[in-house]
Amino acid sequence: MPYPIITLFRSCYGLTRLWEFQAVATRETSHIKIDWQWDEQCHFNHGGDYGPSIIQSLSHDLSATQWANIGAQCIGNKAVFQVLGEGETLQDCVTNVGRLSDEEILQMIPNTWSLNIKHLGKMKGLSPNQSRAQMEEFQEVLSALDQRPVDLNNPESELWLLKDCRRLEDSKTSSKPPTVHYHWLLKRIKPTTKVSAQQLAAQSDIKKRAFISTTTMPADRALLMANLAQVQPNTTVLDPFCGSAGLLIASALLGAKTVGGDIDTELLSHQEYPLCYPASAGRPLRGTEAVSFTDSFTELGLDSPTLLLGANIKDSQAINLYLEANQKQTYDAIVTDPPYGIRESQSQMNSFELLARLGEVADALLKDQGRLVLLQLIDGRLEQADQVKKQFQVNIEKVLSPYQIQLEALSLERFNTRRLRATLVLVKRIQATTRKAKESK
Repeated sequence: MPYPIITLFRSCYGLTRLWEFQAVATRETSHIKIDWQWDEQCHFNHGGDYGPSIIQSLSHDLSATQWANIGAQCIGNKAVFQVLGEGETLQDCVTNVGRLSDEEILQMIPNTWSLNIKHLGKMKGLSPNQSRAQMEEFQEVLSALDQRPVDLNNPESELWLLKDCRRLEDSKTSSKPPTVHYHWLLKRIKPTTKVSAQQLAAQSDIKKRAFISTTTMPADRALLMANLAQVQPNTTVLDPFCGSAGLLIASALLGAKTVGGDIDTELLSHQEYPLCYPASAGRPLRGTEAVSFTDSFTELGLDSPTLLLGANIKDSQAINLYLEANQKQTYDAIVTDPPYGIRESQSQMNSFELLARLGEVADALLKDQGRLVLLQLIDGRLEQADQVKKQFQVNIEKVLSPYQIQLEALSLERFNTRRLRATLVLVKRIQATTRKAKESK
């Protein structure tokens, strides 16, 4: 019987972290039908998370290493594990691990190893003495590992004692202290993929980037959105509100050809400006050097995007302009962060008018099953998320009804005390003529 496989997500991004994992899995393994039944409930855990549990079971349709490779490409995923033992109490977990034979343990841990304790929903860890005492609980059942050297810094095999300290009630309304209600002993599966999403985010971090503006999107968020759009090598991506290129850089890092447009002509020009940003050890000249838009791509070894200076999505010729920029070919994805706040008022379009125009543009520009991924801010508090989501979904479908664009995924997360951030994944439906042609083949 194979060991159970689970994956652990970061406690941010809401439901988006699961949609990202599913999008990357589908991108990598399109021949496999994946149908994960995730519990979409509102949990008020430490950190104000919204969405299903950050621990999810995975099927044996793929190997643990294949799942680990998918997880490594996702910003919202921490790691993939094989479950060696689990239980409501620490002793239950120890008993479960004790069912493994010495031969199984040595086969599973053939080299250097370490054991660390991790907590969910608890800011402070255990003291060294407390950690040692809990690790000693496993001393007898893992005694075979005396034959393997311990390496605390860079072990080839990494064991986690994962302790779930979360509670479902809101911490503000409960006087009860958090209690541990589950334990796992896990073996972390190392991915074989060469570059992880976390490494790409570190490379393109805005603190290291040559050119930024006041509204630059963080690298991790941009990569998450590019993953939701299933961006990969040999795809073409459009961002009609590209700003200082956060989403274009993320798409280019994943191998896509990129096209960007923005109404701010000066921002996209090759004119150099002194960048006012604090100096750092890695970039001592930051704040005094003169840089231009494409320098960020050059420093990362990426091809510069095709830029449409002053392109305004409202213009009647915008669709033709976007097509010309891609040699009159349709796009695989549109990934964008439409303006809001002051920028929204400057555009003279509210969020639903922008969404309607994006739906029209996506209908004209996307290939069949191409994706439109965008962010929107909406009024509402986290405790109202379920009601807000239902109404927002009705409004989206009404706005997009004239177009061959359908909502595939909608995730909400807290933006501030009064507003929620929505991540939308929309897909262009296969037209009837195209579907009949495919079926006839």
